[in-house]
Amino acid sequence: MFLPLLGLFASDVVTFAPGTSAEFQDTVRQVSASMEKGDKAKATRLLNLLPTKSVTYSWDEKAIPAAMRADFAKARDRMFREMTAVFATLTKVPAAQAQVQFSFAPVLGKRPQDANPLGVALFFNEKATPRMEAVIGLKRGMKGQTIDLDDVRGAVRYALARYLGLSEQAQAASQRPDLPGQTWPLTNNDFSAIAGNFKLVDSLRKAIQENKPVATGVPQISIDPAVIEIGEVTQGDKVPFSVQITNTGTAPLSYVTKGDCGCVVGTPPGVIAPGGVALIRPHVDSTEYVGKLVKALIVTTNDPERPTITIPVKLNVKPLYRFLTPQGSTILLDDSKTKDIYLVLADGRPLNILQVRFDGIPIKVTPTEWEGELPDPGLNEPSKKRKGLKLHLEVTGETIPGRAMGSLTLITDHDRFRVITTTIYAQTGIVASPDDLYIGALGSVPKSSTLSLSRPGKAFKVLGVESDNPRVTATFEALRPDEVRLKVEYDGKATTGDVVAKLKVKTDDPKQPVVRVTVRGFVP
Repeated sequence: MFLPLLGLFASDVVTFAPGTSAEFQDTVRQVSASMEKGDKAKATRLLNLLPTKSVTYSWDEKAIPAAMRADFAKARDRMFREMTAVFATLTKVPAAQAQVQFSFAPVLGKRPQDANPLGVALFFNEKATPRMEAVIGLKRGMKGQTIDLDDVRGAVRYALARYLGLSEQAQAASQRPDLPGQTWPLTNNDFSAIAGNFKLVDSLRKAIQENKPVATGVPQISIDPAVIEIGEVTQGDKVPFSVQITNTGTAPLSYVTKGDCGCVVGTPPGVIAPGGVALIRPHVDSTEYVGKLVKALIVTTNDPERPTITIPVKLNVKPLYRFLTPQGSTILLDDSKTKDIYLVLADGRPLNILQVRFDGIPIKVTPTEWEGELPDPGLNEPSKKRKGLKLHLEVTGETIPGRAMGSLTLITDHDRFRVITTTIYAQTGIVASPDDLYIGALGSVPKSSTLSLSRPGKAFKVLGVESDNPRVTATFEALRPDEVRLKVEYDGKATTGDVVAKLKVKTDDPKQPVVRVTVRGFVP
């Protein structure tokens, strides 16, 4: 969503865009104060401190290792190309003539919140050249990791965003990139705020030319409540909530809202006059979530003291439906070709099933209405009364060797859950996963890997493991009564070429006394 371009109202009261920095706002107020006093020369000098579309910069690369200088310059230029929507020109000049100076240091001082060094340090000057100095640290993080080209682009983007008047706390791209890999693109809201700042600077320039005073003030936000407690909702609900925003300041308060995820949906941007109140109605979309959630509504404003406010949004989402498998999700064909699973529905919420199908395994599905008591281990719920559908599954084809996966799909009439699915397995006997283990390139260093043997819901024991290759051995460990882990070890002594071992895993099952596994690798 794009913000409206904010500048001077018809009454010539300055209105800053949401997310504008304290430095930008303070300079505009100094221009206003100079005009009030009739000091046009000072107002003009201060105006030259504000961002322009044609910018000069300098690039001091003395601290950059010589082998990295060309790549760093390419990363800078790539970022400049991304900023063509903002700047008319970006021209490299000697440092004494630059509006923005870039330089580098081996490592910067620690940031306030922890022991990590700063990624970028900015210095705003009260003279026209340079308006801003940006010092980029070559090392980041507690381990002193050397910055890469993405880090360089992120640092240049951050510096330019701050030069353009964005608050450090407001938008993603204007947050200081202190840690390795911290880099964010400019958003639509960033571009809108920057455009609003340019419009405001143009309006100030016109006011100075016409010797026309410009009124300024300071917006101040008060917001209520500080925390949103929604309570319990059912999955799929869109739940609105109310937030009251009051402008207790002396200038118009502009704001924009958004969620910290796709489930919290903000409202259109707005402007509140001094002393005014706005009631906004964001909402939470619970379609993709279940359980206890803590999300957030983020309010970005032009209040220089509170450019960003995060309001926690708390709710408990009860699932609209659950698949319960009291006997597990695997049909063990040794014992039976059938299994019952249950589709449990939220109380009072209809979910009509229009079609049922099973893909991947030849299984016939017979649904019937059901009501009874079952626990839900996935939600840590004890056995209690539930209702929904019992889905009787029956394998109709020939015996399935090993383990196969299929998908149970239900087509419904629900406007938000047209298709719901769950995964079911069919298995014959004890299965090795994988039964052909590739351990990759080998050398003179020993190497190990693991695989598992399982038969869900039916216990077994491994009695021993034999290998036909002395270079490859295996040991075993029971994880559960129905699962055993095999650790395969290569001793590092094979000659060049393929390495293949056939493992014979002995079990206590008289119907399946041996499970065979192949191990493969190669020595370059």
